[in-house]
Amino acid sequence: MENIKKNFLLFLAVFMFSCVSSGEYKAKLAEIEALKGDKGKLEERLTSKESELSKLKSEKDQLERDIKNKDDEIVSLKNKIEQQKNDIKALKEEKSEEEKKRQKLIEDHDKLIKEYGDLKKSLSLSKEELTKESLELKTQLKEKDTKINTLQDEIALKNNQIELLKNEEKKKKEVIADLEQKIADKEKEKSELVKNLQQREDETRTLKKELSEKELAINELKKEVRELSTDRAKVLEEKEKAIAELKKTYDNLVTELSGEIKKGEIEVTQLRDKLTLQLVEKILFDSGSAEIKGSGKKVIDRVAEILKKVKDKQIRIEGHTDNRPIGAKIALKFPTNWELSTARATTVVRYLIEKGGIDPKYLSAVGYAQYKPVASNDTEEGRAKNRRIEIILIPLETDMNKQDK
Repeated sequence: MENIKKNFLLFLAVFMFSCVSSGEYKAKLAEIEALKGDKGKLEERLTSKESELSKLKSEKDQLERDIKNKDDEIVSLKNKIEQQKNDIKALKEEKSEEEKKRQKLIEDHDKLIKEYGDLKKSLSLSKEELTKESLELKTQLKEKDTKINTLQDEIALKNNQIELLKNEEKKKKEVIADLEQKIADKEKEKSELVKNLQQREDETRTLKKELSEKELAINELKKEVRELSTDRAKVLEEKEKAIAELKKTYDNLVTELSGEIKKGEIEVTQLRDKLTLQLVEKILFDSGSAEIKGSGKKVIDRVAEILKKVKDKQIRIEGHTDNRPIGAKIALKFPTNWELSTARATTVVRYLIEKGGIDPKYLSAVGYAQYKPVASNDTEEGRAKNRRIEIILIPLETDMNKQDK
């Protein structure tokens, strides 16, 4: 991406130092500027999307870690529930054993009662025997009563333990219910996390798709840049040819007008594809007049012979004055320097068409009054230089306002 940017900027820099020479090239340049702006926006959006993608990936990793932690918590809770169930099962088994013991005590008690009845029946035996046996039975009965009391105490203790076990079992059930609710909540939270993860993955896919589209757009831009580079090479070649042709025109003008040039009355300059022929006022016009003098017509005739051969340039005639106001007498015809400069430029254009035989479609006239001086208006010499006609040759498609600058 950095190399593309450097190449693109280098290409634009070369364009900025080259003068536009065709309507197509100018349109391509405008298109490149638009593409440059689009490219900048694409790069900004691409950078933003890459940042969002990185952020989403981080969030995805965090979500996956959260889900794993939640899964670990669920497994831990399930293990606790299983342990609680095992504890309850053991308590139930212990309770069952206690019930069996209690039942055995009750059976022993019933057996003792039965034996007690049998002992009472044996009282009908002989008094001595009964007395003896009664004493024995009383002793046995006392022992049995003691044993029964002990067993009853044990039964009461076991009943208390059973009641405690029931309460503990109830608490265990409550704990299990709470754990099951927590598991349900964790499962719900896990479901939400999975849903969010799915949404993040969908967004990631969308961002990847947009990134792919941006890459395609960048590739198209590269292709257009390559095509524009080829077009530019052709334009530069054509431009160099046009400059070479304009140089011939320059040489012809310099040769033809060498006398006036030496006198300082005419100046010929060439700046790449722009050629300027500057004629001071006294060659063409009398002061305050817009009618070409006879000597001026001869000069223009010589210039026209050379300009007739130029078919690929726009010929612009510019009228210029110094900053002195128009006199009262001349003001009746030319109220300001604007009218005078424009009239002189128009007169030269008309003469080039009617007498010089130059195709009107190549000609244009404009007056600038005193607002484009080439010298200071504080001296007579400077004002004389500013009172001038300029014949400017520029490419046909060149923007006049841009060329003026």
